Amino acid sequence: MVIDADLHAAARIWIDRCLEPAIDEALRAIHRAIEVEVRRQRPLCLASGNCCRFEAFGHRLMVTGLEAAWTLRQPGVVPPTAAAIAAAQQEGCCPFLAEGRLCGIHTARPMACRTFFCDRAASPWQEAMHERCLAEIKRLHERTSLPYRYLEWRTALETCR
Repeated sequence: MVIDADLHAAARIWIDRCLEPAIDEALRAIHRAIEVEVRRQRPLCLASGNCCRFEAFGHRLMVTGLEAAWTLRQPGVVPPTAAAIAAAQQEGCCPFLAEGRLCGIHTARPMACRTFFCDRAASPWQEAMHERCLAEIKRLHERTSLPYRYLEWRTALETCR
């Protein structure tokens, strides 16, 4: 995967700043708000791994570069190798998919993973929640003068590893 110079420069900034206390706390606050809403809505999750098999399930996982950098720097997260990311790309899945159905970084997963459920009844509220949270992440970028890029998950991982 070829990463352009502008994206590489942005990634250095995200990597250097993602664990600053104000940025870390802002992302954690967004995650806590999602958790409250998910508990309230109680979507059905069968731990099928469909959410991690992007092409098979017909969706793309999009994240900000800042989220990818933050995720990769959480305790216990082992960044995937370039080969693992390439294999996941070819297989159409997340490189953190474990045992074919479980998230290998569940506690550190990005916002889009936290707001997506394959439960069709969740669609109306999960889309609205996702857009609210993404807007909050955009505001975080603005407040902290961080470059903003919205990227496909595996590209973001390769960029920030």
